[in-house]
Amino acid sequence: MVLWQNVTKVTLRYSFLPMTPLVSMLQFIIIASIVFIVSALSVALLWLFRNKLPHDTPNHRTLHQEPIPSVGGLSVWSGLLFGVAAILAVYGRESELFRYHWAALLVGVLLLVAVSLRDDFKHVSPLYRLVFQCVAAILVTACWSVTETSLQPSMFDVYGLFSAPRFTVLCAIVFFVMWMANLFNFMDGADGLAATMVTIGFSTLAIAARHMGLSWWWLPALTVVAILPFALLNLPPAKMFLGDVGAIPTGFLAAGLGGLGIVEDAWSLWFVILTFLPFIMDASVTLARRLLKCERVWEAHNNHYFQRLIRLGLGHRGVLLMFATLMVGCAGSALFCLYSGLSLFLALLLWTLIHAAFFVAVDVAWHRRKGV
Repeated sequence: MVLWQNVTKVTLRYSFLPMTPLVSMLQFIIIASIVFIVSALSVALLWLFRNKLPHDTPNHRTLHQEPIPSVGGLSVWSGLLFGVAAILAVYGRESELFRYHWAALLVGVLLLVAVSLRDDFKHVSPLYRLVFQCVAAILVTACWSVTETSLQPSMFDVYGLFSAPRFTVLCAIVFFVMWMANLFNFMDGADGLAATMVTIGFSTLAIAARHMGLSWWWLPALTVVAILPFALLNLPPAKMFLGDVGAIPTGFLAAGLGGLGIVEDAWSLWFVILTFLPFIMDASVTLARRLLKCERVWEAHNNHYFQRLIRLGLGHRGVLLMFATLMVGCAGSALFCLYSGLSLFLALLLWTLIHAAFFVAVDVAWHRRKGV
């Protein structure tokens, strides 16, 4: 402990970066290095015993010709939970993790990890999965709703567009958290997409949180570090997927961290949506299109835009490059607006139009191929 305090003093004395409360940069580097090692060892163990893991078996909706092991998300959580445990061990009750809305977020993540892992090995009914996701979303939303910041009337005026009753806003937040929890799961079937979105999206949250002086900037940063070893096996050609155990809790954590930034008045809802817009747009437009066709939206399918692009011949590398460009553009714009004070809403509107034009082009190419 004395050595760790000396590390803090040295860091504060010689660092040229602005220090936020709790975790200094040097301390973060030490913990992040250990998190990376733990995640890498976990990936190695999963790969060693890959034949015993559940696999994504090729069928009419998948994009691969051979079975690919899943549950790679276990490596992410092993590394990240080690990092969280290290923060708790060092700082104890000084850590913000002892605040009840943080406890709710961590409990929600662990709940979804347990349910999703069960679903990866033995199928769990979609209804049961939605129930657990709803419970986790209600838990974090309820804790946000009783914080001092969230009790301000402005939190229930939807950014000047229209005023909504408090209960309506809380229900919308629960729905948004559940929707975000499923986005990464939708995209997990394409090589590298989910890992790239985690890397870019959580890096954006970490940079923004540090810039705004939020003491928990280290958590999204450690999430990025924890996923890097897995990403090496997930890039094209993918040798492992996150699985439900990795994808669903990661989406929930993204929504949770984004929501905490809103509650602490660090950024707006538009910042969170813009940061993860490529996933949100693909999943939302696809769902709307399926609803209009009266399809069974609870059943698995292969009609996402990234799936259509692969089937049109662009390939996994081409799709990853295209979506990574959109991710960097959206995340970069979100940070630029946050730093400069420019309108996040206008940036979101612009990127929404860019995505819409892109999707229209994909639809045109798809219908030409089918001769419709």
